[in-house]
Amino acid sequence: KFDDFSKLIYLIALDLSQNNITKINSNTFENSKLLRYLNLSFNNLEFLEKNLTNPLMNLNFFDVSHNKI
Repeated sequence: KFDDFSKLIYLIALDLSQNNITKINSNTFENSKLLRYLNLSFNNLEFLEKNLTNPLMNLNFFDVSHNKI
């Protein structure tokens, strides 16, 4: 379960590809405002919550390919 990155406020890049992730809560990255790279490819995500990327104002790369979305 990936739902608490709240203490990683200086996180810039995160690769969670190929981790069999099925769900990510909408508040998972709410404190990761510096995140620029997020790779969620090759997981088992069926949907993304509506506000997942709202706090990610610096996001330049977002990959959700090869999921069930």
